[in-house]
Amino acid sequence: MKVTRIVLGTVLLFAGSLAFAQTAQEIAKKVHDLPDGKTNSSEAMMTLIDKNGKTRIREVASYTMHEGTTKKSVMVFRTPKDVAGVSYLSFEYPDNPDGSVRDSDSWLYLPAMKKVRRVSGSNKDDDFQGTDFTYDDLGDRSLGKDTFAILGEENVNGIPCWMLEYTAKDKKAKISRRVLWIGKDNYVTYKGEFYDKAGKLKKTLACEGITQISGYWVVQKMTMTNVQSRHSTVYEAKNQQFDIPIDANYFTVSALEREILK
Repeated sequence: MKVTRIVLGTVLLFAGSLAFAQTAQEIAKKVHDLPDGKTNSSEAMMTLIDKNGKTRIREVASYTMHEGTTKKSVMVFRTPKDVAGVSYLSFEYPDNPDGSVRDSDSWLYLPAMKKVRRVSGSNKDDDFQGTDFTYDDLGDRSLGKDTFAILGEENVNGIPCWMLEYTAKDKKAKISRRVLWIGKDNYVTYKGEFYDKAGKLKKTLACEGITQISGYWVVQKMTMTNVQSRHSTVYEAKNQQFDIPIDANYFTVSALEREILK
């Protein structure tokens, strides 16, 4: 990093925006590759709040396992009864060697229909089960889907951050642009802004309870607010565990169908 800073400082004198573009890509990759253990699990409470302040609470459990270069994740709703057993399974892959995107494989199980349906790449910008988080928000969005730029630097609650802009390459994407405040010391996201196809602010993200557990950086509370609909979702994680034994059978479509995680 010391050498990088020296080179960057020199390049900035002569190259201006080019240096920022290179550095933005580097930062984005470190954010994307932030370690989260060989395995991890957590429980969480999701509070959905409508524009009138009415709340609905959902409890979920999530599990993740890295198998080679593939990241496997499964999330299942535990309560309330009307969504209990709804499960989401995702396999995320690294981009292809030429930098092109390799879409994740994802499946959603709906117990009321006793049916698993595949979630296509074009649906990854859709809201997840009535929350203000999209399918993309729940996973690791491919670096190949965006271009990057540093808009500036700013402190968030006293933490020095880069303001990193992600611009979707797909002109039809529902979220055309993201601006994330990335901690300089840990590459964790502290807050964010999400813009629609018209360039208008659609959602804001606030992150709290940022700490280390078992040596891994975690965000214990995230609040995603849709400023256009005035609806918000608060995600509060607890019982976060890393590098523990997790049954590989959890990460199968048949496990969703048999509701073994319910």
